[in-house]
Amino acid sequence: MNAPAAVRLLPIVAATDEPTFLIEAMRRFCPGTGLEFAVPEAEAHLIVALAPEGNGADAARRLAQTLRERMARYALPALVIPRQATPGATDEELSILLADDLERNTSGTVRATEQLVSLLGARVELMHLHVRKAVRGGAREAKAILERLEQRGKRLRALVEQLGGVYLPELWEGRVREELTRAADTSRRQVCVFGPHRAVHLKPLALGSMPYEAMLKMNGAVLFTM
Repeated sequence: MNAPAAVRLLPIVAATDEPTFLIEAMRRFCPGTGLEFAVPEAEAHLIVALAPEGNGADAARRLAQTLRERMARYALPALVIPRQATPGATDEELSILLADDLERNTSGTVRATEQLVSLLGARVELMHLHVRKAVRGGAREAKAILERLEQRGKRLRALVEQLGGVYLPELWEGRVREELTRAADTSRRQVCVFGPHRAVHLKPLALGSMPYEAMLKMNGAVLFTM
């Protein structure tokens, strides 16, 4: 009889008052990964939270406030897991959508994705996506944008391929909100990664043009980065 596979323990800071439920949700989402609450908390690698129980703006706003406090305190990215998470990383690939606006101050988004892939140790199909309203320079501009995307994701690509996965740089045209939602829905992404944004709107709560509620309603977990 084969011995059961060892569970990879991930030291975290919990952003929830339901730690037992959080552990079970992570076990469903990524069966090979368990959670342990870091002591001291300075040794944590990630903040992990449950998606709010309600679907309204109030629940999203409360979670946003909690995450902003924890992320500011610990300088760590935050992973929000849906309460009824469908299995993610099993023997199949873990599917990740990395939304990248290619701004200099959001390069930490790529590093946080590297960290998450490394921590989970799962085989990954990763779409590294940049959305533009319009690519006015035609094929030449599109090629230049994709080259910037690939250069920015060079280390991430190497890690993904080292784990036996696939890295897919993509440039889509259209409205950011609609295209990111389409990418998450049609590709059944199990993790969506969003970076910080200089524009935070409160009514409705949104980071840039992407409503916070829409992020939480995507197909899987959401990683918010510094």
